[in-house]
Amino acid sequence: MFKKMLVFMLVIMAASSAMAGDMETKVYGKLHTSLNMANDGDQSALTLSSNTSRFGVKGGIELNENFTAIFQFENSLNMTSRGGELAGRNTFLGVKGAFGTLLAGRHDTPFKTLGRKVTFFKDTAGDFRTMTVGYDQRLSDVLVYATPKNDMWGGQLAYQLDQNDWQMEDSESATAFTAMAYVTPMEGDLFIGAGFETWSKGYFNEMIADDDESVTSTSAFRGAAKWHGEKFAVSGLFQSVSDWYTVAGVDATTFGLEALFKAAEKWHFKGNFYNTTIKVEGEEED
Repeated sequence: MFKKMLVFMLVIMAASSAMAGDMETKVYGKLHTSLNMANDGDQSALTLSSNTSRFGVKGGIELNENFTAIFQFENSLNMTSRGGELAGRNTFLGVKGAFGTLLAGRHDTPFKTLGRKVTFFKDTAGDFRTMTVGYDQRLSDVLVYATPKNDMWGGQLAYQLDQNDWQMEDSESATAFTAMAYVTPMEGDLFIGAGFETWSKGYFNEMIADDDESVTSTSAFRGAAKWHGEKFAVSGLFQSVSDWYTVAGVDATTFGLEALFKAAEKWHFKGNFYNTTIKVEGEEED
């Protein structure tokens, strides 16, 4: 699989060079395997995980003094067994300039990106995404806008095109809208952000009966903050989901804290705590 993927990437690079001599192309990757000890209170296990090992190619070409066309083709790799997913990670075409960046393809939601900016356990077995009840997504058929890079503030907007057959009779549209914004006062030592996400009722079209009122659209709010000093850093995240997975009356709340201590330049000690509560209308909390 890896050999085939490498050949495919080299073909893309060769084609790019043939079409435009001044196109910048970069092949990149990350191999990230960890040995984990897990305990759920009843059982324990020693596991090996590939985390987010990846391989890709990206690049761009200057169209004029105002616009640059960009692309990325990124694949997942499974280091612990074999295989991966071709173009399963952020893969897109886009254009960037003084106005910001506009992308089309497959990409992380701004809601997810906000969480990536505050965690100390990104791409590890301790990642808090296991606690956010499915609201850290990478969407297909999505349009993404990102503001120009700025030392003080930034944001993203994304809209996912209809995932259902729009010609199917009585089909509910399956679309999503997601956004986030942040500020970085105190010369970047402090990060504060907020995000919003909504999925349409048609995301689970097969669940909808003619008279079914239990399925609705869903929405989620996320607040996140991080502060880092010379030796210490702390972060926090709060998330509230209404009508979880488009099921009316089911809400979920997640909150958590993380801390990091820099013992040396390359040695850090860190820990986190997260709690998720799912509440069904008319029932006791879980």
